[in-house]
Amino acid sequence: PRSPIRSDAVESLLAAAVRPLEVTASRSSQQFVNIISLGTRCLVADCLKLMNLRMYSGPFDHIYTCAKMVKDCLEDNFRSFLDWGNLVRSGKQVGHRCYSHMVGRGVIFPHHNPRNREDHREHFRRAVERFRRVLPSTGKTLFVLADLIQSERALDRSRATFGVRGTRGTRGQEDESEVMQLFRAIRRKYTTNFELLVVLVICDRASLARSLSFPIRKRVMWREEGCASILVHELHCVGSCTGLKFKCSEDEAALTEIVRGVPRRMFELQSDPLQDAHERHRRPAGPANGGGP
Repeated sequence: PRSPIRSDAVESLLAAAVRPLEVTASRSSQQFVNIISLGTRCLVADCLKLMNLRMYSGPFDHIYTCAKMVKDCLEDNFRSFLDWGNLVRSGKQVGHRCYSHMVGRGVIFPHHNPRNREDHREHFRRAVERFRRVLPSTGKTLFVLADLIQSERALDRSRATFGVRGTRGTRGQEDESEVMQLFRAIRRKYTTNFELLVVLVICDRASLARSLSFPIRKRVMWREEGCASILVHELHCVGSCTGLKFKCSEDEAALTEIVRGVPRRMFELQSDPLQDAHERHRRPAGPANGGGP
């Protein structure tokens, strides 16, 4: 049997569900030239693909991640990520000596086997190289990270991880949260012109919308530092989520709306930087192509 829904919490979130998501127009109405999934599940990459916003594969597509793991990858320039000696067996799948502990699960690569397959290793090498090439661009980048939450205990942990202040939270705790550390790592290592969009995808017993006919969404945190910003939403789902797909189309539509933003984010996305480099290399030199005579 379902546990009773907290009526006061539902009422406060219902108000958020029926009005547009508040976003500072001066920033979110800017045009984005890159959009990159940071995990934590396959859901984000698949959502971007359905929206025709996924131009190429990134290093965090279709693997298990967490904010702490992504931060570590950025700070060591993916050295540990691409060190195949760190890969270990996890049942029939592949884990990682460092990142399995961070993520709290044995498996990191549920759909690939870079431990034994060279073509899968090459896939991740290329994905990392894309990441390195696109971020120095002067255009604005949207990073999207979604955490799947299926219990109230997991929701409490996730709110702490992502700096969502509850009745006992403080601004200092928000500043020290894992997602704020990730935010600052992106600024320090790669780009200062970006938005980090975090969505807590809340399902099953943890969802305040589980007995409703529509999902509930609410912005729970927004910070800005220079040309960089971080935005955290809670999405309380009507149905379940496998980590790859939503069971209810209404929940999928709600996530799509969060990614598109209100006011609408504008996208003029750059193509695959590796494909562009390959085409430039193949192009014969000449005056029209910037080469010599």
